[in-house]
Amino acid sequence: MKRILLRAEVQCDGHAPFVAHTLELANDEAFIETDVQLAVNAEVLVRLSFPRLVEPFEVIGRVTSVTTSAAPGEPSGLELEIEPASPTDAERLHTVLTTVAEEPAADALAGFHVLLVEDNNLIRDMFSYGIRKYFRGKPGYVTVDHAADGASAWKMLAGASYDLAIVDYFLPELDGAQLVQRMKAEPRLANVPIVAVSVGGPTARDATLAAGADLFLDKPLVLKDLFATLERLNAHGAQR
Repeated sequence: MKRILLRAEVQCDGHAPFVAHTLELANDEAFIETDVQLAVNAEVLVRLSFPRLVEPFEVIGRVTSVTTSAAPGEPSGLELEIEPASPTDAERLHTVLTTVAEEPAADALAGFHVLLVEDNNLIRDMFSYGIRKYFRGKPGYVTVDHAADGASAWKMLAGASYDLAIVDYFLPELDGAQLVQRMKAEPRLANVPIVAVSVGGPTARDATLAAGADLFLDKPLVLKDLFATLERLNAHGAQR
C-alpha cells in the first residue's frame, strides 16, 4: 500500500457517518486512521478526496481488522478490503495511486504558500524545521507564514493567498473551529484546504471537522506524510 493522506467520509449501516483520513491506500485495500471501532466484516461506503488535488470518488469496503493504539505514535484505525463503486471511481483511484507512486515533478510545489496558525512557539519552530528538512535542496518551494492566534490569522488571510492552512484548535482570541468556520463562509477562502491539528482528541476533531476542516490530524504531526501527499498530488491537476 502507498502512504497517502486523503479525507475519508465513512458510512456504515447502524453507525453514524464519520470523517477520518487514510494513511495507506492500494487498489484493493486501505487503512483509515480513526478511533471509531466497527465490527469485523462490517460493510462501509467510503468517499475519498483532497481539496483541489483529488476529485471525490467512492469505494465499497469490508472491515478486515480493527487496530487500537498501544503506544504513542501508533495509530488506531480500520483495515479494509475495498473495490471502487463505479468505473469512474476506479479510474480516479488508479490515477491517485499512479501519481503517488511517481517521483514528483521538479516544480510540483514551487511557490506553495502555507499558513500555520499555532500559538506554541516550540511547535511553530518544529514545523518550520520539518519543512526545511523535507524540502532540503529545494529552496523557495514552500513558504510558511505563521500566525499566533485566530484573529491575526484572519487578517493575514485577508491580505494574501494561501494554498494550505494548518490550524491548531486551541488558539487565543478566535479558536481553530471559529477560524475554520469563517474561512469556509468567505467565498474567496472557501476552497483553501484546511488541515486542523490538536492534542484535544475527539472534542477538537469533531469541532473542527464540523466547522469545515478538510482533515484533522492529531499532534505530533507526521509532516513527512502530509507533505509527501501534497508534493505528489500537486503534480497532477491541482487547482491553484
